[in-house]
Amino acid sequence: MIGWGSNVSGETTVPPLPPGVTYVGIAAEESLGVAVRSDGAVVTWRSPALGPTPPLPPGTSYVRVAAGVRHVLALRSDGEVVGWGSPLASGATTLPALPPGLRYVAIAAGDDHSVALRSDGALVSVGSPGYGQSLLSPLPLGKSIREIAEGGTEIVLLLGPAPVCQPSLGFEGPGTARASLCGSGLGPDEGSVYAIEGAPRFAPGALAISLPGYPNVPFRGGTLASFGGFRLLAPLVADPNGVVNLPIAGGAEPLDVVLQSAFVTPTLPGGVAFTNAILAHRGP
Repeated sequence: MIGWGSNVSGETTVPPLPPGVTYVGIAAEESLGVAVRSDGAVVTWRSPALGPTPPLPPGTSYVRVAAGVRHVLALRSDGEVVGWGSPLASGATTLPALPPGLRYVAIAAGDDHSVALRSDGALVSVGSPGYGQSLLSPLPLGKSIREIAEGGTEIVLLLGPAPVCQPSLGFEGPGTARASLCGSGLGPDEGSVYAIEGAPRFAPGALAISLPGYPNVPFRGGTLASFGGFRLLAPLVADPNGVVNLPIAGGAEPLDVVLQSAFVTPTLPGGVAFTNAILAHRGP
């Protein structure tokens, strides 16, 4: 990574990397730089320093970062967000606790203010409301938030069509990997993305697809099951952020299937992490 421009406070002096490690995500604001490394660590550089990066719980990593004027936000692979920085930005570094089953999926930061997008599409705003940043307007009918960004005193949202998501059956765990199947649908000329977040970084795994109704489908309680009359196992590998995105095409022939994935995770009992199961309906 390289930087240029004013370097009065060390803004463009990027810390060197350990052997075999790369930078995979960056953010910057005024005299602050922050980056995510491929080993899941976060580093910051500026003058004065913002303090140490909070330690990670076992089995998690940092996957995204956002830089405010005086604070940093970091999204973990388990869907939680942590913040740290100057006491002047303390109200912008603590996000509300998540309801059961939800995750944070995107973050942005500005001048003593922060926003985060939850997996249910809700936007959370914390910190200084001096310029109306906390006055979140209702979304137009049929629209959802695709991306969020924040400047010093303003928030910008990229909107898109509200996605159609296939229902989750639960049965996840152990581990923090969570799956969704959302998009325009699975009918003719439609498509969706089977997305996994929170998997172990670089972990090998497999996607199991089976007809519903057979015994032991989906994986129950982390037990690898027999699939009965129909089974398809496709190999998967999580990226440096613990993410998998697999396009799924729709079709005209009606078909219901169950999708669930497992990843090799030596730190867990049994050595395997399981996502939740998705019941997918293909066809009109």
